[in-house]
Amino acid sequence: MRPLLLIATALMLSTAQANKRIQAPTTTALPTEITACDDPNWPPYVFIGSEHGHPKAQGFSVDVIATALAEHGLKLKVETMPWLRCQRELNSESRFLLALGAAYTPERNEHYRLSLPYHALQSTLFFIESHWPAGKTFSRKEELKTITLCAMRGFPLKNLGLEAYRVDRGHDNYQQMLDKLHYRRCDALLTPIEAIDAVLKQARLSPRHQPLSKREIPWQEATSFHALLNRHHPQSATLQTLLNEGLTTMARDGRLDALRKKWSLPALALPLSPGQQAPTRQHAGE
Repeated sequence: MRPLLLIATALMLSTAQANKRIQAPTTTALPTEITACDDPNWPPYVFIGSEHGHPKAQGFSVDVIATALAEHGLKLKVETMPWLRCQRELNSESRFLLALGAAYTPERNEHYRLSLPYHALQSTLFFIESHWPAGKTFSRKEELKTITLCAMRGFPLKNLGLEAYRVDRGHDNYQQMLDKLHYRRCDALLTPIEAIDAVLKQARLSPRHQPLSKREIPWQEATSFHALLNRHHPQSATLQTLLNEGLTTMARDGRLDALRKKWSLPALALPLSPGQQAPTRQHAGE
């Protein structure tokens, strides 16, 4: 009986130790290199540039987040991918801790942790003059619902009062949108002026495209722009705090405004609360 008792005791101790290991809380330290994902078809915020002859993610959002993290001795590593895949990565226990930038929506606020806003987006209509519906001034919201609009995938519509079904957002890059505009599948493109300007400067357009005209949307309010953090990572709250501290410091000492000027972006007052409408924007130099 004694050998059986010893064996039973050993099994009980072994099981207890195994359960203890399973139940013990796991702690994951915040890595010193923060891996981010984002869509590279969003200049001047994120795009593929060149450094020493090698492709590299560059842009305003890359500079802002890298600078904010550097305040705490953290490095930024950016991997580019389609926006839908990046969102899936951030909604899982993946190695990606954040996306560099996205406009505020209630859904994003629910699914991710949001940084303090470091910019704001405001839409402009771009169109081909000869295709433009006659008599449209867009001084009223109702007029925007009478034309066919195209926008980039995930582009926010809440501040324009538009339902999702009214805008074709099935585009992963500006070439796709411009093709639809050229072939009259869209009356106008809905995009920030700084984005289309960056695309034009980078000569990413097909030669067949006609010159674009633009029209402001006077009644809209700017939408706040944030980094999105992966809620599934055990250190996401810590990273959010560090990132917000870095962004606040940059806003106070002028480095955030300096980066806006570097990338020819409009200025705005910060900080804002997530989801709060940004004040009227002024273009750099005004």
